[in-house]
Amino acid sequence: MAIPSCTKCGNHYFEVVESDIYGANYRVFLVQCSRCGGVVGVSDHHLIERMSMQIQQLASATGVALAAGGEMPSRNGVHGESARPVPL
Repeated sequence: MAIPSCTKCGNHYFEVVESDIYGANYRVFLVQCSRCGGVVGVSDHHLIERMSMQIQQLASATGVALAAGGEMPSRNGVHGESARPVPL
């Protein structure tokens, strides 16, 4: 399986940051390289919030526990340290 890489610096770690768009009246989430900040993807701020609420509602309805404190799962499903970028 191929490992995602930044097209600018070749790094394999990414992060999501909230950002304003110049001249627009809305915010977006950028997926960017954790090393150089090169943007590799953009997602609508409201879409992410809506999806997050739907995931929480579904988890609650099915009795599934979600990770707390901003922990991000690693590729093998074990929770890692919070705010630590993981390879996609």
